[in-house]
Amino acid sequence: MLYTCCGYSAIVVTLCYLPHLGGSQTIIVVFPGSELYTGLGALKVLGEEVDFMGKNSRIIIVAVKGVILHQGRILLVQRTSADAVGAGTWECAGGKIEFGESLEDALAREIKEETGLTVAVGELLYATSFLTDPSRQLVLITYLCRSVREEVRLSEEHSQYKWCTRREAERLLSSGILEDFTRSGVWKLAELQ
Repeated sequence: MLYTCCGYSAIVVTLCYLPHLGGSQTIIVVFPGSELYTGLGALKVLGEEVDFMGKNSRIIIVAVKGVILHQGRILLVQRTSADAVGAGTWECAGGKIEFGESLEDALAREIKEETGLTVAVGELLYATSFLTDPSRQLVLITYLCRSVREEVRLSEEHSQYKWCTRREAERLLSSGILEDFTRSGVWKLAELQ
């Protein structure tokens, strides 16, 4: 079922009754993401109050990232120190998909918004999933992207950027991202050799 609140949409699926888990389980897939999650408690939908944040609610957020290459280097961006999640950490550019948007279109839009770059979105490199808190799961889908330009104009979401060699990237990225890169063969890409 699709619900909309404050201009944000969420797909809400209530699974069957599961007594060993304490009742029915609700999974919420949020587009574009955390704005709805953090601002939503109970919502009246068609006259009924829907408790999105009840004890059995779960939120799944889908996001896309781009391993952006240019002349043998990979673009990394650093989250601002004021960021609520991952403040100061380095990552690949990307973000949450908007409802109805294809993964590739979402990635091209997010990269343009965050870096000012127009990229060619290529092959799917890997997908991963992890919990950001006990009731919020992030599904992250990462693509190979290429840029013909290296001039970056950062959005307010990031404080710095760097076109990195493999060695530089290995020093800046978190162990989780490095594990994903190794497991999925990112370091074996010809452009990074």
